[in-house]
Amino acid sequence: MLVAIALALSRLIYLDRDGATLQPGVNDSRAQTSSLVSHQVHVPAWSVSDTDWDATVACVREVWSPFGVTITEDDPGDVPHIEVVLGGKAADLGMTVNAGGVSPFRGDCGVIENSIVFAFTAVLPHVPRTICEVASQELGHSFGLDHELDAADPMTYLAYHGPRAFQDEDVACGESVARPCGNSCRPTQNSVQILRSRLGTPDDVPQTRTETSDHATPAIEPDPVDPDLGEPAGCSTSGGSASLAIGLLFGLPFRRARGRRSRSRRPGSAGSEPGARGSCASSSRPSSG
Repeated sequence: MLVAIALALSRLIYLDRDGATLQPGVNDSRAQTSSLVSHQVHVPAWSVSDTDWDATVACVREVWSPFGVTITEDDPGDVPHIEVVLGGKAADLGMTVNAGGVSPFRGDCGVIENSIVFAFTAVLPHVPRTICEVASQELGHSFGLDHELDAADPMTYLAYHGPRAFQDEDVACGESVARPCGNSCRPTQNSVQILRSRLGTPDDVPQTRTETSDHATPAIEPDPVDPDLGEPAGCSTSGGSASLAIGLLFGLPFRRARGRRSRSRRPGSAGSEPGARGSCASSSRPSSG
């Protein structure tokens, strides 16, 4: 049974195809700072036709239509929001894996207010539905959802033929084998119920407002993370030791390896959270191992 909590402040979702220049820091879409980067980086704009862009936006609106969010193509500025950067590749963030997308993720499965997530359109198939589902999984991670073993849900690594949608079912978390969600924040996951508890329903769509961080409850932000690969997929790390889950786009087999970020903060340092993780999606077959 879900415990009633206050709705997230960041229920405005900004789809950004114009590129972004980011600085390291706590995740804040308003200030263009991200815990995923260790130095100033630039993600180039997505060179996309109007037809494919409109189809991608329409798909994101459809996937998120059961919830109290607003999807916008215009930069909200200082208004609390989560930004989806659509463009570039993982290397633009200084990452060495061929990921299709990435998001910060809290080990306690909490919401990351004002998060910035990425769908790397330079390496993803040029299919609006695929890009939409990758972006939706990265958004899901910033709203506190882990990977799950339901092939019809955007939060999965599993193969599936047809459009995905968030499922109103209690299912195990994991990539191919059941495991607890997050850092044991819950035994199973129901995407629809969790998102409704944090975002409300369409009747709760937020009005555009001009709140600043002075009025918001500060979020505890995660460590910089290593991405993992999958369709749409995610990755995880805690402190300096990273558990790197590598999968394949379209739900092919994945592997889990151990790794270490050169710049991972220790739990408890500024801008970090004990047990913090990150998540992302892949675009190609990794090396065997």
